[in-house]
Amino acid sequence: MPATFAAIAASLAGVGYLAGTDPKRRRAFRLPPAARSSPRLGWALVLAPGVLLPFAAGGAGFTVWIGAVSVVGWAIAALPPERTARVGRHYAAFVDRLAGVRLRFPRRPQAEDRVAALEARTRALETQLAQQPTPKPTVVNGEAAPAVAPKPTPRPRTRKAEPAKVARPN
Repeated sequence: MPATFAAIAASLAGVGYLAGTDPKRRRAFRLPPAARSSPRLGWALVLAPGVLLPFAAGGAGFTVWIGAVSVVGWAIAALPPERTARVGRHYAAFVDRLAGVRLRFPRRPQAEDRVAALEARTRALETQLAQQPTPKPTVVNGEAAPAVAPKPTPRPRTRKAEPAKVARPN
């Protein structure tokens, strides 16, 4: 049971950290941006105990852990924004102490950089397409063939078959 309680405490530290430093949640509650945020570290804290717990405490410990993290996670999410920010600061300090050294993950390029790269690639492909020669129209029996195949003519509807009359003996 001690392993289960330790796993619950570690996971709840991750949930509190995520709730307190989530940029979208902070914007929605009109709070200033968090000083630092590492969602990967928070998610690692939330989920890592669940990977290790079945080996340390068995299936019952895992079930208790997942239930406790779910219920208390919802409770943390339901806290008022000011209280969530305060809890998040405490959990962030705890997570920083727990991690010891701040983990550095490579940052993904900003959205503007990705959009600019996509637009440059689109322009290059359009230029390449414009430089290709246009195909000549096909002539069939002295007339230009359509660029698109004609639609097949629909089959005529047939009448429904009348039910067979069965002779009944009198």
